[in-house]
Amino acid sequence: MIYLILDNQYIIHVFQLNYNPLQAENLATKPMAKVIKVQYNNEIIKFSLPLMSGITDLWAEVTRRFKKVNQNAFRIKYIDSNRNSFHILSDDGLWECIANASSNGMMPIKMIIERAT
Repeated sequence: MIYLILDNQYIIHVFQLNYNPLQAENLATKPMAKVIKVQYNNEIIKFSLPLMSGITDLWAEVTRRFKKVNQNAFRIKYIDSNRNSFHILSDDGLWECIANASSNGMMPIKMIIERAT
């Protein structure tokens, strides 16, 4: 098999074109998701994030669970399999993190919350 990586917006558009009609007929299953593990101070949370999610969805999940965290004063970082960290600042950054973690077989995807400087 040959897989071609296309622009993330195109992939989401194609998915929605196929998924929405199935959903209307009650034939769709739940969209695929990745397990995200986020650490803030000494507390760790885990949740599933659908692959179609963007940075807004990620922040919604994080702030719902960590009440003291807000998007203006904090940043989310992705921790890769080599323990390198990368800020997640946009939808593209989130999708790149998910793609990287998936290609390395990381489960769950690890992230940390830190204060913005």
